[in-house]
Amino acid sequence: MKDIKDMFKFVNKRKMLLVLFLAVLYNLSVYGSSFALSYYITSPLTIKKLTSLLIVISVLYVISLALRWIYVKYSQVFLYRIQLDAEQFFYRKLQKMDPQNISKYHTGYIQNAISNTSEEYACFFETITDEVIPLVVGLISFIYVALKQSLLIGGILLFLFIVAFIVRIKQTKNKAVYLSRFGKSRSSYYAALFDFIQNILTVIKLNASEFTNKVLKKKTDVFFEDLQDLENQSAKVYVTFDFFINLIYIFIVIASLITIHNGGDALPYLVFYVSIIGKIATELTTCSREVEHVVKFWTLKKQLDEIMENDENTIKITKWNKLELKDGEFSYKERSKVIRLPEFVFNKKDKISIMGESGQGKTTILNVLSGIYQLKNGQIIIDNEKLDNPKLDVVYISQDVELFDLSIRDNLTLGKNISDKKIMELFEDAGLMEWYANLANGLDEMVGEKGVKLSAGQRQRLNIIRGILIDKEVYFFDEPTSNLDKESEERIVRMIDKYLSEKTYIVVTHRDSIKRLCNQHYVFKDHTMYKV
Repeated sequence: MKDIKDMFKFVNKRKMLLVLFLAVLYNLSVYGSSFALSYYITSPLTIKKLTSLLIVISVLYVISLALRWIYVKYSQVFLYRIQLDAEQFFYRKLQKMDPQNISKYHTGYIQNAISNTSEEYACFFETITDEVIPLVVGLISFIYVALKQSLLIGGILLFLFIVAFIVRIKQTKNKAVYLSRFGKSRSSYYAALFDFIQNILTVIKLNASEFTNKVLKKKTDVFFEDLQDLENQSAKVYVTFDFFINLIYIFIVIASLITIHNGGDALPYLVFYVSIIGKIATELTTCSREVEHVVKFWTLKKQLDEIMENDENTIKITKWNKLELKDGEFSYKERSKVIRLPEFVFNKKDKISIMGESGQGKTTILNVLSGIYQLKNGQIIIDNEKLDNPKLDVVYISQDVELFDLSIRDNLTLGKNISDKKIMELFEDAGLMEWYANLANGLDEMVGEKGVKLSAGQRQRLNIIRGILIDKEVYFFDEPTSNLDKESEERIVRMIDKYLSEKTYIVVTHRDSIKRLCNQHYVFKDHTMYKV
């Protein structure tokens, strides 16, 4: 319930009340025609009555059209806003998510789960305005006329409607298992599809079309198998509900016959029931689907909750003087090789190099100290205080450079007010001026998805420039010159020395040129880190 309350906070209450009020007014004008029919169509039926009926219905129709126009105008924008705000709500939660949990899922899966959950959340509000309110207005009108005709008839009709609605809701709830299974297979299919689309160039280069098509075919088969099971349950729901609605029609005819037999005028009631029962049945059918939206929402929300397990104990460290890591052990999987970090000391202003062969675990210590991964065993002591799951506030410059599909300026500044002069100085130092001079739009040039329009070396240098512009006290570098030639590497080494000489940093590297900047050195052998 807490998450629902949190999500409800971003709903504009004033606009919500306006939309609800407009929905009530509109539906009163719609059901008003049924009251007009029951009022004017009485025995004997005259031209005067029909003329008055025509005038009243025409006026109500014009009013309903005007109200419908106003209602749609405001409600649709409101509903879209709810969906977008829900998506951004989950995105903010994703930012706080434990990185270890993110690595368990494909981002396409998470993306699809967020999109579907937000859509169902908007559907919840849409059904209230488009289905629940019309149903409530219709039922109140129906019960009023039925009780006016006879307490017994009104009571029986009300009972039949309640039973029909309860049965529909109960059957719909039983679909929860099938909805959950279908939701997972649907998300799994789209995660694979999004993954292959995002990596289409890799698919083409590796000639992997046959493989990817087989994967999608297999996931499609599971998708439709679960869909068929779900629709089988839906068919049962619809048949049962239709039975109860037809039972109500039969009872209305019997009640009308009894009224006529007792000398009463059944015509106005029969006309009213016939004109309104179809609307109410439609609203009942559609409104009962609201339970499906609620079930879908909760099912999808549960999936997101399983993914977005935030670590409440994570402590973000911004100011410190000395960090010690003792008897640290980490493994990526239960049976994978254990990476041992017996002793590591990191003082403020230190420049530390970590070297060793690929696959030994050099990057692991960066991931542990930045909070991306947690130690399996060991202690982290900061300024003589033992802390569980600390997270250093650092600039982490990874060798896997992923730029946003934005302009060069936006990728470098991340919204900060940084002068072009400062950026040009960094470009000059990094040896990017010749490349920059050939850009059609300068700093406003779009880099493409993940920086696809740039070379690996250009992306890496821009990544380092971005890190320098972020300007924090602690930096982690993971192979910062892996994609650069010797001349460009020397430029980057000089940049690090020039701009970060007063900073604290750790460099994971194979290159001796960067090692010379450091005052402390560690090396990995046999998946164990030693001080040199």
